[in-house]
Amino acid sequence: MLVFVPLDWDMSPNRVDKSIDLTLEDFAAQVEEAELLSSQYLNLVTKYGAHLHIGQRLGGKGSI
Repeated sequence: MLVFVPLDWDMSPNRVDKSIDLTLEDFAAQVEEAELLSSQYLNLVTKYGAHLHIGQRLGGKGSI
């Protein structure tokens, strides 16, 4: 059993416990899903990266 505690820096004694319990199998499934999403994102960037213009709107006028 794994327990993950979010680091939101709320150290007050009455804070709500936001920890998450996972089995190793659940954790492995989440890692696998994250790796798949990362791979899909990389494929999109590789395929369409030449068309990206950071800071420009779709119409090409002005910046974000």
